[in-house]
Amino acid sequence: MRMLRWVMLACVAGGLFLSAAGNSPAQETLESALAREGLTSQEMADVVTYYYRDFQPDKLVKVLNVILAQDEAANDPIHFQPFAHFIATAARDNPDLLKKLQDLEARQSGVSKTLVAQIIAQTLDFQSPDPSSPFFLDYLWGEFLASGSEAPVRKIISALDHQWPDKDAKLSDEDVARALTHSAARWSLASNAQQHPLVKEIIQKVLSEPGSEALKGELEAVLKDSAEIQE
Repeated sequence: MRMLRWVMLACVAGGLFLSAAGNSPAQETLESALAREGLTSQEMADVVTYYYRDFQPDKLVKVLNVILAQDEAANDPIHFQPFAHFIATAARDNPDLLKKLQDLEARQSGVSKTLVAQIIAQTLDFQSPDPSSPFFLDYLWGEFLASGSEAPVRKIISALDHQWPDKDAKLSDEDVARALTHSAARWSLASNAQQHPLVKEIIQKVLSEPGSEALKGELEAVLKDSAEIQE
């Protein structure tokens, strides 16, 4: 079974392909934007999903141009901001990409100019979030896909390490939020471990280190779920 692509990408890029299905104005806008940048929809998806394996700043700027051309994505911060954080991660250690973003900002106007400026600001004052909600898990996956770093994956894994109240105890709002984040973290770890061998390696590395038995049980379950996704 083919796994769903990275949550953020599905919302921003993949979601555009789905919402623009058929001979709709949205489809025509998307196809025109892709054609202007010399990209196929598959290339657009691959640039983001596997950026850490093949840094291509020129193509990443083209992908950003395609997204900026889609009003639905560019004007929806819930979907756009994780993507912006992904680009900021890629640009943080790449002066060439940062310069390309600054040149792109100079050519933009209106909302697009504001959005590119926000990405540049995030790059210059980069902050990695804690896995306190499913929304921030998308940010952390963006960091991993942009850099291949262990750190964001370890943060996501940490969302699985939680002592739950007794089954008869009333759950607090914080417990409910943790439960939602826990579920999203477990699903996304299993999915990404299937698609990205490096994620699986990081999970196995954490399993080999000292840690709580509860967390080890969670990670073993993640690897089991990931293996079932492949079937």
